[in-house]
Amino acid sequence: MASIPTMPPPKINFSRFGYIGKKPLYAVDTPENLGTAVAKFKCTFEDFKNIYIENNNNENSKAMIEKQLKNRVKKCPKCLKSCGETMVQCNGCGHDIRQIECSYTPNVFTLFICSVEKFNSNRPLSISLRYESEEFIVMDDLNAMSLCHLLIVPTNFYVPDVRHLYKHPKEGLKLVNRMVSLGIEIFQTQFLSKNDEIKKYFYEGSTTTMTTAATTTTSSSSANFSEQFRKHFVCCFNLPPSQFQLHLQFIFLPFVEPDRWNCNTSHFMPGRCFVLEYVLDTLTKFSELNISIDNAPKLNSEEMICEIYEKTNISYEKYIRDKYNSMYDVFENSSFYNNNIELDQMYRYKLMHTTTSDEKVIDIKTNQVVKNLSKEEISAEIRKDKFFLSNFGRRSSDNNNNNDDDRTRNCYLNYYSYGKEPPLKIWCGE
Repeated sequence: MASIPTMPPPKINFSRFGYIGKKPLYAVDTPENLGTAVAKFKCTFEDFKNIYIENNNNENSKAMIEKQLKNRVKKCPKCLKSCGETMVQCNGCGHDIRQIECSYTPNVFTLFICSVEKFNSNRPLSISLRYESEEFIVMDDLNAMSLCHLLIVPTNFYVPDVRHLYKHPKEGLKLVNRMVSLGIEIFQTQFLSKNDEIKKYFYEGSTTTMTTAATTTTSSSSANFSEQFRKHFVCCFNLPPSQFQLHLQFIFLPFVEPDRWNCNTSHFMPGRCFVLEYVLDTLTKFSELNISIDNAPKLNSEEMICEIYEKTNISYEKYIRDKYNSMYDVFENSSFYNNNIELDQMYRYKLMHTTTSDEKVIDIKTNQVVKNLSKEEISAEIRKDKFFLSNFGRRSSDNNNNNDDDRTRNCYLNYYSYGKEPPLKIWCGE
């Protein structure tokens, strides 16, 4: 019988926030030659809907577009972010959303793929592109959890989530392998080869790494890269997702954000998180056995996990436990979550973690408890850190003149060059 485990939080005592350092060590520019400054559809979401739904006389087309433009989610009342319907904590601001009822929100991933200019009059739909083609978008996550947090999205068709891959396992396996290849290629060419600090950290502990005063060189051995990749990356699909277009979360560890220290409440909630290794191994088994789950799109995540186990004898619990152990090992050995004099000089505060909601804030300079910071002020500080330290829309000119009180920077964003006409084709003709 398949089971979904309850995982403990990692054994860490605190994380830091209130960044006062200069340019982040792990800063990486976005490419300059991607995307277009002008959207294909120069309109808002509501205008787009009116054109393709309200004024559409083809009922089949209208129904398809309507479906592709909608998500069933929990909408955070604090920051308004759309979160997966099984989540207990907002993955944008950390707010408790256990009691929030599900509702329907616009599917911005479909709008990205169609290259729609604005969500509303105040909110553009431009993105931080890392790669684009007729078939894929790879972009930085606006709510990045680490220095490299990519979203890899197919664009040639509509496939709402990971369940659909099990209806067509052979095609699903090819698609997932292509998504992984893109993520690895972008990490190697845009992060690993561009920033010596990332390279040094990635190959930390590897016997084939050699560091000199001028450069850091590493073995090009694919086995060595694969070993470090397994250690430093968590890649997964979420079920249910917060945006109903298949996307692979491709995230470099550790997460340097205090709200995410407990993985049970974020992207990696057991039962919601379908880790890459589990998806690849189960799709491979389905392909070898020439079987599928024809009713997969109608199953919830727990039913999917049980059905996969019944057909393959592959245990979801083993994969999620292995991934948690790997993540926690990186967390518990990371300087961000441990004593480090250099890091203490870059931050104002430590957030002391407990298993209850009673988290104390310590002023790093005075080592005294801070009592005049509200939860809202703490969240605001963390959001500023996240934006300044992440590589979302980053260009090297952003950080030249920042001072201790300035964590603002420009964002260089574009639209997808290959904007599609709705409705998107249905994957494998479902």
